[in-house]
Amino acid sequence: MTTLIDRVADILYPEEGLATADIKFFCAGDHDNMTAEGLAQIVHRALIHVDNGTAKPVNDLTGY
Repeated sequence: MTTLIDRVADILYPEEGLATADIKFFCAGDHDNMTAEGLAQIVHRALIHVDNGTAKPVNDLTGY
């Protein structure tokens, strides 16, 4: 059985084809004790939003 962590890793870093070159995670506040499984859930939700077209690009984090 494949874990969510494995599935997210396979999406971000497939054996063949394009791979994610750089990704940053900023976990703070309520997420300062984040587990690997919890982070995988957040990344998976984000990837779903990107695929569905419901994610908004943010180019400047200072006003966000």
